[in-house]
Amino acid sequence: MPDNIKVTQHLAGRKAKTALAFFLPVAILAAVILTVMYREEVKPVRNNLKRQAASTVYLQKNKIGNNFSPVIADLLFFAEQAQLLKLFASPGDHREALEKDLALFSRVSRIYDQVRILDSSGMESIRINLLKDSSLVVPDNQLQFKGDRYYFKETFSLKKGEVYVSPLDLNIENDRIEQPLKPTIRFGTPIFDTSGRKQGIIVFNYLAENLIRNLKELSSGSPGQHMLLNRDGYWLVSDTAADEWGFMYENKRQKTFGNSYPEAWRTINAADNGQFITSDGLFTFATVHPLSSVAESLSAGSIAANGTPGQDYRWKIVSFIPAPLLHAETSIIRNKYISIFIVLLLLLAVGSWIAAEKVFARRQNEIDLLLYSENLEKEVHKRTAELEETAKSLQNELHARNLLEIEQHKLEEQLNHAQRMDSIGTLAGGIAHDFNNILTGIIGYGTIALKKIAKDDPQRHFIQRILEASDRAVHLTRELLQFSRKQVLDRKPVDLNKVVAKAEKFLNRVIGEDITIKSIFHKTTLPVLADEFQLEQVLVNLATNARDSMSRGGIVTVSTGMTYIDEDYATAHGPGMPGTYAIITVSDTGGGMDTETQKRIFEPFFTTKEIGKGTGLGLAVVYGIVKQHEGLIHVDSEHAHGTTVKIYLPLIASGTAEDYLPSGDESPARGRETILLAEDDDIVRNMSATVLTEYGYTVIEAVNGAEAVRKFRENADAIQLLLFDMIMPEMNGKDASDEIKKLRPDIKTIFASGYALDIVQQKLALEEGLQLVSKPIPPMELLRKVRSVLDT
Repeated sequence: MPDNIKVTQHLAGRKAKTALAFFLPVAILAAVILTVMYREEVKPVRNNLKRQAASTVYLQKNKIGNNFSPVIADLLFFAEQAQLLKLFASPGDHREALEKDLALFSRVSRIYDQVRILDSSGMESIRINLLKDSSLVVPDNQLQFKGDRYYFKETFSLKKGEVYVSPLDLNIENDRIEQPLKPTIRFGTPIFDTSGRKQGIIVFNYLAENLIRNLKELSSGSPGQHMLLNRDGYWLVSDTAADEWGFMYENKRQKTFGNSYPEAWRTINAADNGQFITSDGLFTFATVHPLSSVAESLSAGSIAANGTPGQDYRWKIVSFIPAPLLHAETSIIRNKYISIFIVLLLLLAVGSWIAAEKVFARRQNEIDLLLYSENLEKEVHKRTAELEETAKSLQNELHARNLLEIEQHKLEEQLNHAQRMDSIGTLAGGIAHDFNNILTGIIGYGTIALKKIAKDDPQRHFIQRILEASDRAVHLTRELLQFSRKQVLDRKPVDLNKVVAKAEKFLNRVIGEDITIKSIFHKTTLPVLADEFQLEQVLVNLATNARDSMSRGGIVTVSTGMTYIDEDYATAHGPGMPGTYAIITVSDTGGGMDTETQKRIFEPFFTTKEIGKGTGLGLAVVYGIVKQHEGLIHVDSEHAHGTTVKIYLPLIASGTAEDYLPSGDESPARGRETILLAEDDDIVRNMSATVLTEYGYTVIEAVNGAEAVRKFRENADAIQLLLFDMIMPEMNGKDASDEIKKLRPDIKTIFASGYALDIVQQKLALEEGLQLVSKPIPPMELLRKVRSVLDT
């Protein structure tokens, strides 16, 4: 009977686990379904915003061409007028009539600020100024010489029927910008007399206010901001008037679209049109070549436009929907699905518990029936089978004791194994910590010695080898820390070409002599934000898989490259964002995989190798590292035709990786501040003090946290920075810093530790935002970190 009670209690104790077993799969399935439904419902909203922005940009681009057509028609019409053709032959006979015609034309059209006729030297023959309610023929004594103006030289060099269009800028009178502002575009064409000789030019100062007004009217019903930029990225039209015409004012030269949105400007400036999303929001753009618009207007007639229109003169029409507006458009949908998910979770929790209750109620009834049957049978055969039952009872008890002893032995072995692994992990973490302190001294003093030795000194080579060996030791400590505790990512800007080149050295040792490694590098640097050690781990895992698939030898090719991923590809292989990515491609000539195997290769513990030949974690680790780097991974394989793995990592910017990485040869800025240094390891403390003193800092040393607090009280007014080891005897660095902050809340602090970050978090309560560096830290990196924190 006691054994039956234990069975019942055991079943009841598993009720919560059964309920959880019902709850988790359904909850995950519901989350997946709701996520898919949310994305499908959000997609039309986002697509509608994209279509609106693209439509507005397209209409604005066409509107500019439509504005130019009548201006060009007017210009060419007057250039062929008989009175104008005869003006230079006999000015007295035709000038007055021509002035009246031009004045009337200016007054009626009211889109030209000035109409000029210049002779072949650049002197004005006629100038008509548009006034508020009329037009004015400028007297002869006020006519001006314009032969030195850029538009005269450009226009006079054209052939008959060709048209010059100037950039859009503000009209300038007497070397000052005219007030109120007059956005102006100058249209000009040469004038030929009846004999075909070039006599001068005719120029219209087109008032671009109508063009600007039309562009703003077209964008009034479209969400976001709409702007017109010149080729240098200055605003010609903007929602913020203070940002416009920056190239015309000395104090506004920095007001450019490129300075406000550098990442977006690089994309917009490199292409004629497009649409893309950045962290700032959605950008839609198109390029307008004004001279090309002129060419299209002239192409209907028999006269050709000038040479190479628009080659060096363009505008950018840009629509910008900020990220908050994009998120606001979908917030209602997102909140709806969150509410649905919460309600579903509550219903699932209640339903799962009820289901578990029913399952265990049924099991309890079965147990009760079984117990009743057993008791009845025992009662009937009690007298006739007493000896048999006694023997069976003794046999069962002996068997139970044997099972108990076996189970106890297994538990003891498991406990001993766990204790051994925990001890090894603790030992590895402790060794890594102490080794980090030693490496700090080796790297520090080695770097100082290398700085002090001339580049042609024969001893320099040996110090460089010491530092290279130290770098390998740093990798060893990282592996120890990764074994002892889960290591967090340490992402920094790196050049992917250099990471692969560095990894190639030890890949040869992993692969073996019967397999050839070929490396192909992209011609330019590929800057990515990554943990270099984790990327090396990815390459090792992929190379190991490739090796195992080529039992008779073969070729492994590792290459780097760059590509643009559109939204469809990112969605199909994601989650991921469209954009420019760096690529690592690892190909082998092995046996390949079938389709069913490819579907499961990233599952933890899935392996096609024999028992004992693989853990099934290699590609699962690769997948996890790539996703932590916000990247994509794609596998292409065919049975008996090898395997190709492509890893896509987001590029952090265009240019070279050296633009983002601190230069090892560049000396950090010197300082004159006073630093309180607390470090219990003598080697690390002496090395750090030496480096800081070399660069002009005053260093006050302490061997533990308690001494650091005491020395701060003695020198509180002189100290600008605390540089504390995180874990020290008597008082750790965090507690010492907290004690000092009671005296000076604004004091700046940098913590250093040779332990893994999760060990430090277990021992100390660390808040976010702390300045924490991992040992060993090279001297130049320490100096840059100190300078950065002091200058913040």
